[in-house]
Amino acid sequence: MVFSRFFLDKELFRYGITGISANTIYFCLYVGLYNIGLHISLVSFISYGICLIFTYKTHKNWTFSAKDSKKKENKSRFVIVYFSSAILMSVIITFLVNYQLDYKVAWIIGALFAIVYNYFLSKYYIFLK
Repeated sequence: MVFSRFFLDKELFRYGITGISANTIYFCLYVGLYNIGLHISLVSFISYGICLIFTYKTHKNWTFSAKDSKKKENKSRFVIVYFSSAILMSVIITFLVNYQLDYKVAWIIGALFAIVYNYFLSKYYIFLK
């Protein structure tokens, strides 16, 4: 019962929709920038940074419904969490690409890590209820 309620939770569902949207945008930017010849680490950071704004606004206003999160502290926490996630994701991607894994597969593995990391820190550290 707890398991099914966890996966039917409105907040978790919204997090998933936001994540799919952000990652679709991110992946398109990632492939486009990589194909024009930018270094894989730079590609990862630029793409991630652009999606950071989209993600914050969507999480604040829809996913976690934290309308009162105009506080500087919440924005600072968001930036800390998501940039630390970007660094960790970039390290994972770069490591895997350097070991001859396809850059698209490397991105998916890095993204899966970031999804879990960002959800728990968003819920319990940034957008506290």
